[in-house]
Amino acid sequence: MSEAGSKAGAGSKLQYLMNNVEARAQGLTTEKLEPNATDISFSFNLKVLDKTVHEAVDSKKTISLWSPRVSALLWYLKETNPSFSISREAGDLLDAALQKKYPELYDKIKQDIISLKIERISSAER
Repeated sequence: MSEAGSKAGAGSKLQYLMNNVEARAQGLTTEKLEPNATDISFSFNLKVLDKTVHEAVDSKKTISLWSPRVSALLWYLKETNPSFSISREAGDLLDAALQKKYPELYDKIKQDIISLKIERISSAER
């Protein structure tokens, strides 16, 4: 292994250890993830995860971004195809990219959203 590769591996392991130490020091429950090349955070902060999932589902929090290239491309598609949905296309593209880059976190959030929706349907039926 090259010296640069060795340093990158050591940095990833140190980051993994520091994430776990920090979460435990704050008294937070975490779920460990195996280190991988695309995810720099190797543990879930379940308190923050639960909060962000509930906020996303409850208030339909949105995100925005600024990129002239993305804006021009999406608005071109909208202008040339009236049925084209900028929000749907941006959401689909981001969804696929984030699933690929952060697969463990993506799967956990997907599972938590499904569980939250099922829980709410069940309590509404009672």
